Amino acid sequence: MHAHTKRALAVLLACLAANPAVAALYCVNSAASYTSALADAAASTVPDTIRIVGGDYALTSGGSHSNFGTGNTGSLLVDGGWAAGCASRSQVRTRLDGQNTVRALRISSPAASSITIRNIDFLFGLSTNNRGGGLSISTDNDVVVEGCYFIGNRADDFAGALSIGTAGTIKLRNNVFAANDAAVSGAIELVANGAEAWVISNTIVGNRADVDTAAGGLRIGGGAHFTLSNNILWNNTTGGAPDLKADSSHTRLHNDIGTSTGMPGDVASVGNVSVEPQFTPCGFLCLSISLARSSPLVDTGTMRHRAVSRRPTSSASRASSRQRSTSARTSSTNFLSTDSTSNMQENGVRYVSSEANQKRRR
Repeated sequence: MHAHTKRALAVLLACLAANPAVAALYCVNSAASYTSALADAAASTVPDTIRIVGGDYALTSGGSHSNFGTGNTGSLLVDGGWAAGCASRSQVRTRLDGQNTVRALRISSPAASSITIRNIDFLFGLSTNNRGGGLSISTDNDVVVEGCYFIGNRADDFAGALSIGTAGTIKLRNNVFAANDAAVSGAIELVANGAEAWVISNTIVGNRADVDTAAGGLRIGGGAHFTLSNNILWNNTTGGAPDLKADSSHTRLHNDIGTSTGMPGDVASVGNVSVEPQFTPCGFLCLSISLARSSPLVDTGTMRHRAVSRRPTSSASRASSRQRSTSARTSSTNFLSTDSTSNMQENGVRYVSSEANQKRRR
């Protein structure tokens, strides 16, 4: 090989080493661009970020990210609540509406280095042949779901709202699950086979399982050790199903859990109660998940997991964060629309913005 050819090759290799594959960024502002971005990300070989502009998305086909056999080992982030152009945050949340017909998002990505879903409302999704009526994730690596809202989703088999199966870790934090239902595991099914999994500061209320021996609210399983901290699991027991079904070893720290079956919390568990949360009344056919001032849960949580909590990105959410520091148990109620006039309505039931409830409390 000639000397100049060797030098050119050396320069090329140095450039490749200094400039690894650039991550892909997708800006989504319609139902069509949402499904297209997911398909493109599944086919890529680099880390992918999908930003979704705030607003309502009426889905007629479910979003799918499946990359079996593609060799895509990059991370995937799907993040809602962006302003037009996706350069800055919006005050409007992203609401993916399955219209009682389709599931909003399914991810089957065994090799992805990590999967993160945040700041999205999963509304009225339906799965007729698989787990997770709102969101389903299957992977071999780490999963984070945070700052999301799951309302009125249905699965004809397992996990009306959310199903996660992974060989890695799970972090489920600062989410709200309400009025979801399934044949088994009314709201959530988490199966983790990594070393640890965390369920932190979630509100899981008013969900239902058709089978009374299954979990109405949350089921945990797999070989990982779970930590459950600062969660409310209440009134998920229609038909006799428990709020929590624990098929994995776990620690319970400062939770309010109505009923549970399976394995008890381990010896490190502390500060747990089983009391009526006392959510703020908001009128006929209205679901409120903001704690009343008289609630026995106010000032009884712990902030020991602050380090893994999502940093607020707007002035409204920062104000909510300050309120969480004095009422840690309301932390999962701060991720609804920050527009106090914004309500979601389906089948005559109104879901009130938590910001409106926070204003009434102040």
